Amino acid sequence: KAELVIPVTGLTADNATKVLEGLALTSHIYSCAGCTEHFAIAGPCPGCQGDLKEESKEIFFKRDYVLDQGLLKLQTNEGMRVRLSELERALKVHSIMIDAQKLSIAGTATMIVAGATTDEQAMAIQKAFQEGKLFQRVSVLIDPTSKQARILVAAGATAPTKSTIEMALSKIDAKYKIADVIWNVPSDETVKK
Repeated sequence: KAELVIPVTGLTADNATKVLEGLALTSHIYSCAGCTEHFAIAGPCPGCQGDLKEESKEIFFKRDYVLDQGLLKLQTNEGMRVRLSELERALKVHSIMIDAQKLSIAGTATMIVAGATTDEQAMAIQKAFQEGKLFQRVSVLIDPTSKQARILVAAGATAPTKSTIEMALSKIDAKYKIADVIWNVPSDETVKK
């Protein structure tokens, strides 16, 4: 499960309930009845080789807001991944914007970085993040399908903000941009889209 605290602008007493209703997002997953694991792709279960069953499941177990602080508090259901881009689309319908200056990339996440396409560029990003102590753990891979860098991170006690991360990326190369952030990436999806 991922617990997300999303700072937003435009949240009011008049639209807060509708915003939460708009965050009733669902996703298709594949579940194994034998070992209760969830996967992003169909096929036999990697653990027990049993059949995987396709399901549509709500992404969030809990959705709440703190109006006076302009925060959304979200908790995902077990094994359900959520993309920052999905949240942005769902919020935009209600004229709500995520505040990138305050958005912390806490816990474990995968950041998709556009502009970095080679192993050398991936190593430069990993080195800069490690030297800058942005995260406790950092691993960077180039996705062979999309030709984008996938940065697997685990934040420490103080998680960096999206804007701090983007600043660190721009110091390496101005063309590097965070294309998306994904929380709860299943293990079979670390290098696949």
